[in-house]
Amino acid sequence: MITFSQVTKTFGDDQPALEDISFHIEPSELAVVTGPSGSGKTTIVKLLTKEYLPSAGEIVFDQRPLSEVPPGLVHHHRRQIGVAFQDYRLLDDLNVWENVALALSIISKPVDEIERRVTDLLDLVKLTDKAMLFPKQLSGGEAQRVAIARALSTGPKLIIADEPTGNLDVDTSKSIATLLTKINSLGTTVLITTHDPVILDELAGYKHLELKNGQLVKGASQPPSPAAPPEDSADVQPTKSDQPAKSAKSAKSDKQHETDQADTEQTTTDQTDQPDTSNSGSGSLIGKLSKLLSKSADNLAGDTNDDAVNDPEPPTKGSSSSQHSNRAKKPTKTTKQKS
Repeated sequence: MITFSQVTKTFGDDQPALEDISFHIEPSELAVVTGPSGSGKTTIVKLLTKEYLPSAGEIVFDQRPLSEVPPGLVHHHRRQIGVAFQDYRLLDDLNVWENVALALSIISKPVDEIERRVTDLLDLVKLTDKAMLFPKQLSGGEAQRVAIARALSTGPKLIIADEPTGNLDVDTSKSIATLLTKINSLGTTVLITTHDPVILDELAGYKHLELKNGQLVKGASQPPSPAAPPEDSADVQPTKSDQPAKSAKSAKSDKQHETDQADTEQTTTDQTDQPDTSNSGSGSLIGKLSKLLSKSADNLAGDTNDDAVNDPEPPTKGSSSSQHSNRAKKPTKTTKQKS
């Protein structure tokens, strides 16, 4: 599923944020990345989402080198990854049901599918009875569960929980760890970044990657050797001679062009892409949310402009706009409760 091969990431002439790290995570595996603040945990996350490009080495996601994903298709790649942040990044003026439904509305899913999916997810995270509450009416653990449900809403291949228990007490942290293992048991690959010893204790026995000063001091590994292609594939696989030759100068130019573009691209690109409204069942829903999305994308994507070597924790952001009276269809509607 995920392979880092001798990956280094530097910013200018500073000390590398990551230095020559290699590891492999299998499909449907759960892995925990630990290390103190500034060790490179968030840099790994941003490399996986192509907010950053590696300065050296190669990253493979779902059997495809990320270097082969052109800038114009980065948003498709990001849709395969769901991220739950430490500061939740819920929209304060949307209730629980609407926060979970938002990502599905963005990608123009039919209303009946949105209803079914959100209902199932709230049942999974045990928040069915909180569906009509607003973020300020939730405890920290409940808000984190909503963030996890939202990350799962589009059915991604990978869930990243970035410091999911940083603001939680011990018992709540344990419950979040249990929820993430349950999600993993259902077949989703899970990557957790943390410096919380409670999480590490709860997840003992799972893959553990430990970072220190940008170096992988525990869990380094190489991927298994790829299986030989079946013999009958020879007639459909192009031979080496069939591939057009590319000069070294041209290849270097292409690589530099991709690096220049991708290192400046923001996560919000995916969140603010115009949705496909060809599906008549959800087109009107998207129209109703368009004003909200243009103002609230930063709450979902987070701040991606920080190129500091130290692994920054994402800032807590408030809600964006309060003008969005037309929301995704939901089972019932209640007025906002007094917090």
